[in-house]
Amino acid sequence: MKRLGVSILGLLLALSFGTQLALAADPTAATPPPASPVLAASPTSAPSPAPTAPAVAVPAPAATPAPTPNPNPTPAPPAKQIVVSLSQEKLFAYENGNLVGQSVVTTGGSMTRTPLGTFSVIGKRSNFMMHSPWPEDDWRWYADSWVNYALLFEPSGYFIHDAPWRHNFGPGSNAQAGTAGGDFTGTHGCVNVPFNFERDLYNWAAIGTPVIVTA
Repeated sequence: MKRLGVSILGLLLALSFGTQLALAADPTAATPPPASPVLAASPTSAPSPAPTAPAVAVPAPAATPAPTPNPNPTPAPPAKQIVVSLSQEKLFAYENGNLVGQSVVTTGGSMTRTPLGTFSVIGKRSNFMMHSPWPEDDWRWYADSWVNYALLFEPSGYFIHDAPWRHNFGPGSNAQAGTAGGDFTGTHGCVNVPFNFERDLYNWAAIGTPVIVTA
């Protein structure tokens, strides 16, 4: 019985010693594998930014200055123009700055002057009977007078017209005092023109043609 116990004890010791030898021979058997990290992101290197070209300053285009308006523009000269000179007792017709016609005339008498100033043709009459604007008892009154061609240049009744009753035109035809309408006493303020020239002037002048009466 004692020998059997010794044998069993010796067997257990042999087994225990063999196991220790096996573990010593294989060291990996007793070392557990390292634990894997949880959600460990694999390290990645951040991409380098692309090189940026240096900014180049581009000058802004120069602003074009706005044209300065002319506060006093020079008007274009009228294509046609009539000028009456009281000192010369003459009428001049201009077109595009060129003298295209002239004639002696008779203007207002000493007490019925032709008005000075700048006017324009505002009416045209042909085969026209002129009526006195004054009553018969007024010293300026005149009998009805037939004219062939008349250009109204002032709204109160001043005309450039032919005068079938007149035989004298030009300097001196308005020099004498007396009742207007005579060969030397001038007109009531209108401008009397020889028939042929007045006919051509009437056909040439248009409504709006400037009429300038100078001293």
